Amino acid sequence: DPKVKNVLHYNNLIECLDLHLTEIDLIDYRGSTSEIKLARFFVLEASVLKVMRFGVLWRNNEWRADHRKRLSLNDKVSTEAEFVFETSSGQRLENLFAH
Repeated sequence: DPKVKNVLHYNNLIECLDLHLTEIDLIDYRGSTSEIKLARFFVLEASVLKVMRFGVLWRNNEWRADHRKRLSLNDKVSTEAEFVFETSSGQRLENLFAH
């Protein structure tokens, strides 16, 4: 039955979010609406997330503060999650949003 297969597939994806997904790298993150929606989904659903890295061009503190609000980082499910904004070369930007 196709409906049963879809439910089982969906349950496996949720299990991954609940039990296994600990790191996410969003490379070349620009903050478009679709990127924000994707990142926010993981912020709100990935319960064992340890770190989400956003690869960005150099951005100022105001831009990063705005994205903290837009991404709902204060509403994260994982209490250990750290959100890191870094350049494509891996340089961490100041004023990160770890909690």
